[in-house]
Formats: sequence, C-alpha cells, structure tokens
Amino acid sequence: MRVCYKDLNCYDVNNKRWLSKFDTSSPEIKKPEPRMYQASAVFGNIMFIHGGLNTEDKSSYSDLLLYDWENFHWTKLKRTKVFKDSNIGHRWMHTMTTVVSQEWKNPYSTTMWKKYQKDLPGILPSQYWGIYMFGGYKEGAGQTNDLFFIRPRHKSYK
Repeated sequence: MRVCYKDLNCYDVNNKRWLSKFDTSSPEIKKPEPRMYQASAVFGNIMFIHGGLNTEDKSSYSDLLLYDWENFHWTKLKRTKVFKDSNIGHRWMHTMTTVVSQEWKNPYSTTMWKKYQKDLPGILPSQYWGIYMFGGYKEGAGQTNDLFFIRPRHKSYK
C-alpha cells in the first residue's frame, strides 16, 4: 500500500538540521492535495510542482503549483489560454530540470554545480534559462517523449 502526504520538509544543509514550521498555508490556496509521481524544480526562490497522482481515488493532476521559499506560501497558477493550449495536461512520472548559467546572480538561489564550473563549456544564453519538463505518462496518451519549456519571469531574471 502506498500512502502519500502533503508535507513539505526542508533540510538546512549548512546547519545539518530539519527546519520546523516551514510549510504554511496561504489565503490564495490551501496546501496541495497529497500526490505521488509529480515533477518539481526550483528556479530562484520558487519551487514549481506539476501533476502527479492522487493516492486515494487514483485520479491525476494537471495543476502547476508554486511554493515561495522566501515568503513560505503556496500559489496555484491560473489556467491561462497559453497554458491550456500547451497540451501538458494530466501527467505523472515526468521530470522537470532547471537550467541557468553558472554566471547568473540571484540572491535567493545558489547552484550546487557552481563548484564544478571549470568543467562546463561556455555560458548558456539567457533565452534558454528556465525549467524543462520532459516525458512521463499522460492520461489518455500513455508514455510520452514531449518536451516543454517554462520560462519564469522574476525581477532578478533578465
């Protein structure tokens, strides 16, 4: 039996401890429903979560949720025409990967791979910075190999 929770836990690597009272609800949205096989990625101070499966009724999700690490609250993205037309749909077991240049200066985010920057070739042009979502299992379509690009807009992002 698989049981899913809607907890959000954060480990402080520098102080080697779990942070308490980290996840709070916001007026805009309650905590997301429990889910498994969702995709997530962090861009700056925002964590993006898409899709997944509900463990109770076995339904799937197509929502895109944001968690703000700076203000500790959830937001659900509105389903704009562009988002509806993207054909992302209900999916699970897919991946999301953040891509930014090692030269990007963001006060809310550090990149773990920055210490290996001598091994990375060149600087990635900013038009390719963002979150890439790939594949997974899509309701009604089975396994997919499609690729989507999410380009967040942030005051420190050019």
